[in-house]
Amino acid sequence: MNRHSHADRPEVMRPSFSRSRKDVGLQGWALLAFVAMSLLAPEAGAVDYRYTPIADTTGGAFQSFRSLSLNAAGAVAFWATTGGGDGIFVGDGVSMRTVISPTDPNFSPSHLGYPSINDAGTVAFRAAEVRQGTNYRGIYTWANGTVSLIRQESYAQAWLHLNNADVIAYQGENASVTLRRTNGTLVGQFSFPSSILGSLNNLNEFAVYSAEPQARSIFAVDSASQTWIVIADTRESFTQLGTWPSLNDGGSTAFRAVLSGGGQGVFIGNGNQTGPAVADSSGPYDTFGTDLSLNNVGVLAYAAWSSTIAQPSGIFVGNTMRGAVIRNGDSLFGSTVTAANIYGESLNDSGQVAFTYSLADGRRGIARAEPEFTSGDAPWIPVLPDEILGDTFVFRRARPDNSWSRWYDPPMADGYTFEVLGGTFVQVAGPPGFDNLHVIVDGIVVETDLDAGESFYFEPNTATFSIANIDPAVDAGDPTAFPTFLAFSGEPTELRMTALVTTVPEPQSWAMLLSGIAFLTAWRHSARPRGAFKLKAQHPS
Repeated sequence: MNRHSHADRPEVMRPSFSRSRKDVGLQGWALLAFVAMSLLAPEAGAVDYRYTPIADTTGGAFQSFRSLSLNAAGAVAFWATTGGGDGIFVGDGVSMRTVISPTDPNFSPSHLGYPSINDAGTVAFRAAEVRQGTNYRGIYTWANGTVSLIRQESYAQAWLHLNNADVIAYQGENASVTLRRTNGTLVGQFSFPSSILGSLNNLNEFAVYSAEPQARSIFAVDSASQTWIVIADTRESFTQLGTWPSLNDGGSTAFRAVLSGGGQGVFIGNGNQTGPAVADSSGPYDTFGTDLSLNNVGVLAYAAWSSTIAQPSGIFVGNTMRGAVIRNGDSLFGSTVTAANIYGESLNDSGQVAFTYSLADGRRGIARAEPEFTSGDAPWIPVLPDEILGDTFVFRRARPDNSWSRWYDPPMADGYTFEVLGGTFVQVAGPPGFDNLHVIVDGIVVETDLDAGESFYFEPNTATFSIANIDPAVDAGDPTAFPTFLAFSGEPTELRMTALVTTVPEPQSWAMLLSGIAFLTAWRHSARPRGAFKLKAQHPS
């Protein structure tokens, strides 16, 4: 991708769209798509769930549920309609707290909505304060029982997002994406043509959908450096894009897309590479929801529907964890599910999923799905080796369903070489707590910036690779210090992980490796979309 100049840029940004590495990457996965779908199907290596009721229409306290947000502690902030109008509430399955009551005379019940809760339990939401019979719209927070006005402002789009840095992202009066701290301080304003804000991560980076006349695009924007990258557009591989992309702290963005060759699916990209579909219509489901939720472990929650009765619609997770969260026809709370839906903040890093549901007996409600992990399902319970041969860990047992895609624990070292017998590698995901990892294939450094929650997708027929540049150093006293997610194609019979420190390369090899890393790092700074484009920030007077 080419650098864009600030010179003569209009107030509303009009980015040009040159061919990018993401387009090359996606085309390169065409051969893998069919193999990866069988690998990444919702049923492969599926995680089971139990369910906690949060709120429902029993007793008439609630009539319907509009949107929700889930935090790390499992608390759900939600917007609900009651007999007295709309309100904002927080429930965790044990207690229920009222943020804004439908009967509160200070707020208009017809203008409440779209709560977002962070890990500290602060809730941001939209509301209209009533003063002398006039409604004044604005952005508010609720913390420790106190409601505070952050900014009096009408808005173009309703959704907003609150992160753990106490920053709120929303679209204000002029439709620009605005980032503002909960104390009211402006972080920045950013304009995109015909845009819809998708999500905000904890680094104050946000994902946005933009509908320019030339192409529909999804951007990831860093508010601190005022740079942006193209995650996907409709110029080549896709003809349509979902309007609510989800961005995690590792820089990966999940999005729904309609393929130019037909069909649709859900994908994850980082501006440098877009992997094979997490799920697409060549599998059992032919339609996917635009609301996606991607967490910092790389797990993606999405809704899918099928035009055939044989495949019930439902909510699924994919990428570094797979399973059906809930499907139509499943038993839930003494009845049968007839519909279920998720939102952009439905998934937390523990794998819990908050969703709305409808039941055959007429009840509607909100529930939280709790994953019941087995070995390899999550980075905190990785698969341990069947045998240790010196500095090599050997894994020989697949899951009971013969799936090998899961989290593995390697030996302790500064780097590792991975080798699979009987199959090939499709994907590796960065372990939690580690950034800027190097991925080396056939002596070539193919990736210098693999972050936690981010995935790298291999070229076909890759049976061995290495990971280097582990910093901070792995804790040798922690048997699960560097859990690594691996996905495969073919029929693996054995996986081997060997510490890189056991083999000392010749000086010439070291020189070649270091020069390769230096070259690729320099090339990425100039060619990789991340940080390659300056975004003009707007600061109101």
